[in-house]
Amino acid sequence: MYSAYQLKLDLSPSQEIEDQENLPDPIGEILVSQNSVKRKIGNRLLWDNINRTQTVYDNDTIRTGLNSLAIIKLKDESILEVESNSLIVLEQGR
Repeated sequence: MYSAYQLKLDLSPSQEIEDQENLPDPIGEILVSQNSVKRKIGNRLLWDNINRTQTVYDNDTIRTGLNSLAIIKLKDESILEVESNSLIVLEQGR
């Protein structure tokens, strides 16, 4: 039952993250988003699709599916490549 619910959440249309209030500080942007790249903001339960040029925020979780790739450029000009079947949490150093 849980798997069916999670699949429904993964396939449901994404909400526009940029329009929501109370977002954490932006720390970079997506340069490349190929195939299945999803993002979860902070403690939210839902994963949203993330596309090229979208902003990433402190404490975002990014995951890639099979044969997928995400390239993220951070504000300090560093580049992160998130390969296929990976999961990372973006946490800004304090």
